[in-house]
Amino acid sequence: MYAAVLSGEKSITVQQVEKPAISANEVLVKVELCGICGTDLHAYLHPGLCPVGTIFGHECAGVAAEVGSSVDHVKVGDRVAVHPAPGCGTCLNCLRGHDNACDELNIGNSLERPGAFAEFVRIARPEHALYKIPETMSFAEAALIEPLATAFHAVRQSHIKSGDCAVVLGCGPIGLAVVQYLKLIGADKIIVVEISAVRGELAVQLGADLVLDPSTEGAALVSKVQGETGGEGAAVVYECTGVSKVFSSAVEYLRTGGQMISIGVIEQDTPINPLSFILKEAVLRGSMCYSEKEFAQVLDDVAMGKIRTDVFLTGIVDLKDIETQGMQRLLSSSDALKILVKP
Repeated sequence: MYAAVLSGEKSITVQQVEKPAISANEVLVKVELCGICGTDLHAYLHPGLCPVGTIFGHECAGVAAEVGSSVDHVKVGDRVAVHPAPGCGTCLNCLRGHDNACDELNIGNSLERPGAFAEFVRIARPEHALYKIPETMSFAEAALIEPLATAFHAVRQSHIKSGDCAVVLGCGPIGLAVVQYLKLIGADKIIVVEISAVRGELAVQLGADLVLDPSTEGAALVSKVQGETGGEGAAVVYECTGVSKVFSSAVEYLRTGGQMISIGVIEQDTPINPLSFILKEAVLRGSMCYSEKEFAQVLDDVAMGKIRTDVFLTGIVDLKDIETQGMQRLLSSSDALKILVKP
């Protein structure tokens, strides 16, 4: 089969590799579409995060092509969305209800468990990883369940209530999904801070009440947010950019007793002023992936039309073009959102 393989620094090569063989407890999925995630881009840009030979890709949907003899909840031909990192069910984190932080967490970026930028992907723990999708759901919609679930988990982590004000920093796919879920639960005011006019307009379409461009607001940005929240600040700030400078200043948007939810991936050491949190009695909380129940809930939300997916899709590219029309396009354009790869 053909797969996109990390071949060096900022280099991916589409090459023939051995088709995965499955055990009795596994399923082989024919990949129909797989989204390029921010974590794929990070690994592509930064050598050493993943070894040469790694096959990326975890936001995928497809069709069950082979089913192990011990698997009984899916059959050959079933259309499925893939939860790429189900919990083991036995470690302390899983037993405590944090299967999203399982000790054996692996989202497919390893030599031991190749990802889905390939014609086929081997799925372990299929009883937890594979979710049948309705005939009315497209593979494009199903491939977007994974990033939507990440946003849903972050909103749930914050325990935001109807009537609260929220600030969303950055409106890539995760930020835009956060906006949708905030609107769904009835947040009183949703303020987006985003430099891209295209993304800002999409945020408004999805329910944002106000979009502020930090490049034009400058030093007045924080006071503008304060003014739009009755002078007290937001109940919750969702940091979705993964930019150190943005992370460090996010606490300034919070009201006393507010929460900052950290979603964007930041790889380098980032300064933070504890006194800023102490004076506001504010909480800094990380948000990691999503649980199996949350993944299933998001699938239902999309199937019922509660959450839009069409606004995320920048384009679909062939596997052979994953680097030039996928990775490089996302890295060069601040307006591009989600690109899906078709093997």
